[in-house]
Amino acid sequence: MSTSAWTIWDQTPPGTWPQAIAAVDAAKVDLILIAGDLTDAGTREEMAVFKRKLKQFNAPVLFVPGNHDVGEVGKGKGKTSITAERVKLFASKVGPNWYARDEAGVRIIGINSLLFGSGLKAEKEQWKFLEKELAKPHPKPTFLMEHYPLVGTRHVQPEVRERLLHLLEQGGVRTVLTGHLHYPTTNRVDGILFLSNFTTAWGLPRGKQPEGWMLLTVPREGEVQFESRRLEGDRAQ
Repeated sequence: MSTSAWTIWDQTPPGTWPQAIAAVDAAKVDLILIAGDLTDAGTREEMAVFKRKLKQFNAPVLFVPGNHDVGEVGKGKGKTSITAERVKLFASKVGPNWYARDEAGVRIIGINSLLFGSGLKAEKEQWKFLEKELAKPHPKPTFLMEHYPLVGTRHVQPEVRERLLHLLEQGGVRTVLTGHLHYPTTNRVDGILFLSNFTTAWGLPRGKQPEGWMLLTVPREGEVQFESRRLEGDRAQ
């Protein structure tokens, strides 16, 4: 059994960094997962600040990019802001856009969900990676972590959702962790648990949703246990 702190960074204001790091470290977790929006505008300077802050955590940290980090595909009249240059900058200054890691007794598959529908070369490369990594179930409990919620919202195109769900089932993924919303959601589809989390920045709507994070406990068998915690006072809700 392992425990993981799962948090949505979402442009955490500098004043809350010490509080967020102290709360997570106090829980003595084995692994920390951050589901995107590590910066506000995706600048080199903000990326450097984020990397410095990571060194203050006691446990290993895995993360994925969010729309504030690399841009996004425009919807309706919205302008597409994701570019090959921004995707490459994230990879060179922060970390890989997609990966598979074995940490703390679990397997984390992290992806850049902003690539879907972008038409960029990296989108095709990420699909090839997913098809390989999810070709069959892994012996360890497997999580998918991405920024955009896969179910329960319209952030992911229907054809992308169906393709991903097929791969998740094929690869034996038990849990999907996402960010972006700034409030928690829980969904279950075909035996897979889908969780969105609080943010350490500000809840939405502001003043009504608390800032916080989530403590995950991963048993060898059965569903992941999750406990939402407010950032202020670090009390279970």
